Parts: sequence; structure tokens; C-alpha cells
Amino acid sequence: MVDLHRRAYLRAVTAAVGGATAATGIQSGALERVAAQTDADGQSGSDGFSQAAPWSQGGAGAANTGAAPTSGPRTDLQVEWSYTDVDAWGLASSPALVDGVLYFASLDSDIGDSGRVHAVDASDGSARWQFETDMRHETTPAVHEGRVFVGDGELLALDTEDGTELWRSEAVVRGSVRAANGTVYAATDDNVITAFDAADGTEQWRFDPATDSVDWSAYTAPAVAGGTVYASARVNPGDGDLRSVGFALDAETGDRQWATEFPAARSGGAPAPAVSDGSVYVDVGDLFALDAATGDVQWSASDVDSPVVQDGAVYALRDGGAFVALDAATGEQQWQTVWETERDPGGRTELVATEDTLYVGTFIGGVFAFDAESGEQLGQAPDGGFSDGRCPPTVAGGTAFLGVWNADSGLYAITEGDGSSGSTEPPAPEVELRTGPDQSYCVGSQITFIREASGPGSTNDFGQDDYTWKMDFDTGDGESGASEPMTETAGELVRHTYDEPGTYEVAVVGEGPDGRTARDTVTVDIAECAGPTARIATDPADAERRDFALMDEVTFSAEPSEADAGVERYEWDLDGDGEFEKRGDAETVVLGEECREETLTVSLRVVDTQGATDTASVSVSTMADDA
Repeated sequence: MVDLHRRAYLRAVTAAVGGATAATGIQSGALERVAAQTDADGQSGSDGFSQAAPWSQGGAGAANTGAAPTSGPRTDLQVEWSYTDVDAWGLASSPALVDGVLYFASLDSDIGDSGRVHAVDASDGSARWQFETDMRHETTPAVHEGRVFVGDGELLALDTEDGTELWRSEAVVRGSVRAANGTVYAATDDNVITAFDAADGTEQWRFDPATDSVDWSAYTAPAVAGGTVYASARVNPGDGDLRSVGFALDAETGDRQWATEFPAARSGGAPAPAVSDGSVYVDVGDLFALDAATGDVQWSASDVDSPVVQDGAVYALRDGGAFVALDAATGEQQWQTVWETERDPGGRTELVATEDTLYVGTFIGGVFAFDAESGEQLGQAPDGGFSDGRCPPTVAGGTAFLGVWNADSGLYAITEGDGSSGSTEPPAPEVELRTGPDQSYCVGSQITFIREASGPGSTNDFGQDDYTWKMDFDTGDGESGASEPMTETAGELVRHTYDEPGTYEVAVVGEGPDGRTARDTVTVDIAECAGPTARIATDPADAERRDFALMDEVTFSAEPSEADAGVERYEWDLDGDGEFEKRGDAETVVLGEECREETLTVSLRVVDTQGATDTASVSVSTMADDA
């Protein structure tokens, strides 16, 4: 078993902290809070950000239908607010939404095992709390009974109110989890389905799908509905055996109720089964519809995946940018559509659905909305796309919440405009200008300025808006002064040297082809700086006044210099030949080791960051051994 037990700690933040850009006038109707009746699977029967959440976990609820009876934006899609106080690689999964709060995880890097779990207000993107962890969480949390359950590693339980860690499992969880009726269900890394008590994390039961003849391995999250757990397993794909099995378990005991084998298997990860109206839909490379009570195959369809089930229809993706609507009872195709976009979206996420709209995210094209009855494309946001959208949105109360990773890292709230804007342009990027570490603000010194931009339009990758960045080093107004262009990649460096002392406001200004701009400033004070002063200390002290025996040791140390510009390096001439061949804060010499001269002169040269120097010397004497 991989040991993923790492220390994690809570970092509470105030609502004003974080990279969230507060909403500027979300209509009250878009944030309606209507009381709702929630069933045991965590689904909500209401619209809006109700106290009974319509999107409590992956797949919209424990049954994993991917659909919720709520409303979302359909046309004139616009980014309402963004929350960008996330780690460098952003979100690889959708948020969960409970009681008006969004819960999600962000990644610190593309391969590392670290990141944060966030709680964010759904109305304006303000931060509630953050929890830092040394695990790599790439799936949607499950929120159940006042706890946030995070998979992808040890199962982590956090308090929804303040993010306090309540417990963590010893077992390592594969992917996401499902929670219902006081229990959390997951596939664990020993290839079994495990049920955990939601209150304290104790294991209630474990089910191993392997039989005497087939070594089945549970590898994806289960679904839970009607007191039954539905899951799938496969043979190790490295063995070349493309078979899989779906099975049903008693939710309280883990006893198997039925198992159905399929002549197909996914080579990679697979979604959890979807359960609706007495049927189970299992995606194992081909899509199978099973009777939920018996496991009998009702119908199957090839070349479709990631099913979403709602109101007698199964919506599924098809290769080539298409998706289809199938009759849930018979599997007959009702319609097929291909979304329209000016460029290749670069890949797509799973589908999700509300009461009348389908949504799919794309890797570089943003999120698309389609009419659930006809398949007609309704809208796209943002029009320029995001650099990396790897998860479908979470939708409730007229808003779609989309997680993005990599260059545009953050969580974006997408709402429906009034049609007056005529545009779904992404917002201008956020930009920060700062100076590099250990800078010397002296006349003649080279100062490094760092520009970091984030958010849509900040990079030129994947057809993003092309922003031109310029620096104004003198006046800070971005129009006059010694401006010079910068390249169009985030995190760019530019260096500048001032010839006169004074206070300078430095500005970076980015302008897009549509006229949108982003700007930030930093102030630097430039002074005439004194050069360095070289001084040598010896050990033993007062070495110049002593006579040493051959092979005695003397240590020469550079005393701290008072250089205004800061010391760049210390250089040493240890044999009096005028060549400074050593560098460092101190050097030790063995007298007579290299030569038997009666007097040895050691010199120190101090070089500051502007290139100014100063030199000091110390001479020590030896009692020559003439024997």
C-alpha cells in the first residue's frame, strides 16, 4: 500500500481574502434560495442555492445521474465572478455545492502530491476557508451530514463550517467517493469497495469482487440509490483481458445481490454507474443499461460514454465532438448534435444536465450549453475559452460553476446575461507587478521586475486573446516614459537600470486586440549607494601580532560589509600573488603547507551587486624551521 499519510493543517481565511473577484450585481433572482426536500441520495428537489444542495457530490448526487432539477444559464453566457486564489495547477474536478457554499480542491503542480481544499461562497466567490494538504485531490468532494469528504489518497473528512480535519482513513481511496445515509463508499487501492462510517471513518464493510476464476479489481467510484451500492470492476488491462463486471451490493452489509459480466472494459478510468428509475447505466467502454433489481441487460450502445440520465433520456458523448440523446428504456437514438466552435476545443469533459439544459466543458473552448430536448446549441462562455478546462460545471440557481487548471487556474461563475451585451468575452486578466528578491535599489544597479498574469486572456496559448504587455519605468502612467515591450507569456521578467536617484512609479500595462486592458504598478526608490568596505577578522585573534609555528592553522573571515548595494561575493588571495582564486565568507590556511616564507599576506576583495570593490590585507609571520 502506498503510504500517503501526510501532515495537513488548516489555514483559515476571511471572506475578503483570496483571489476572488466579487460579483458586481448578480441579480437576486439568480441567487434564489428556495427550501427543498432532499432524498437519501443527496439530490435536491429545488431550484437555486437552497439549503438542501442540488449538487452535493460528483455526478450531482450519490446516484451519479449527472443531472439535477435546477436551472442554469442558457444563452448570452457571461463570467460573473472568478476565484483565483488556487494553487498553480488549479482545479481538475468540479466543485460540490451545499447550502450556498462551493467545496473543491486545487493542485499545487501537475505531478506533485500537494494542494488545498477550499470553501467559497457561491454568491460572490468570497473565501470561507482553506485547508492545505499533501495529497493530490483530482475529484469532486462529497458533502454529507456537515462533513466534506475528499478522495484521491487517504479519505479526508473536514468540517464544513471551518475546514477542521475530523478524521482520515488508513485505507487509500481511488478517485472520488459517494456518501449517503451516514456512510461513505469508495474504491480503495486494494481493489475492493469499502464502506466508511461518515462520523468517525471506521470501516463498516469491505467487498472484494474477485472470484475463484477471475481476479476482478474495483477501480472506480460506486453509485448509491435505494439502499443499494452499484459498482464495476475489471481485469488488469495489462493482461490483455478486456472484460469487466457490474455488481450490486447491499448498502448496509456489503453482501452481493447480483453481478453481470461485460465483454468490454476501459483501459483507463471510468465514471461511476448512473442509477435512475429502476435502471443502472454502466460505462465500460460500451454503455450497458441493466435492470437495477436483477442486473439483466436491457440494452447496450457502442461508441458512447459518460452517461447522464434525466426524464426518460440518456445523454452520452460520442467521439468527434458529438453527443446523443437515447431513450432510457430502449436505447434508441432520439437525436445527435455536434457543437459549433471556431476552433478545435481540444477535448471535452463529461456531460451534466439541469431540468432543460445540457452542459459540456472543453479543454480550451470554455463551457457550452445545449437544449436538452432538441440538442440545439444555445451558448458558450467565455467566447475566447479557457486554457485548460478539465471538468464539467456544477450548475444550480441559474449559475454554472466551472473549474479550470493550468494557465487560467481558478473557479469561474457563469451566468446568463440580459442579451444587451452581445458578447461573451472573458474578463481581462489579473496582473501583478513586483520586484525580484534581494534587489539593490541603487543608481547603476540592474533591477528585475516580474510580471505575473492570470485568468482568461492572460496568455497566448491555444488561441487565447493576444495581449501586448509594456513597461513604463518612469511615470507609471503606462503612456509616457521609457516604455519597452514584453513577451506575451505569464511570469515574464524584465530588467532596468536607473542612472539618477529618485522615486519611480513603474507600471505594466497589457492591452488586448479588443481594447481591454490590465494594469498594475510598483514604486521603487533609487539612491546613490556607498561602495563596500573590506575587513578581515582572524582566528586566533590579532594574528598579525603573533609568531606562528609551521603547520599552525589560521582562519581568515570576511566581516560583514556596510555596502548599500549589498555584497555580491567575497574573494580571497591566499598566497600573495595578486590572484583572487577563492570565494567564500572564510578561508583557513595551514602555515608552511604551500611555502616556507617567514611572512604570508592574505588579501580579501569584496564585490557588491553594482560591481564596486574594496580590498583589505592581513600578514602573519612564522618562525622558520632551519633544521
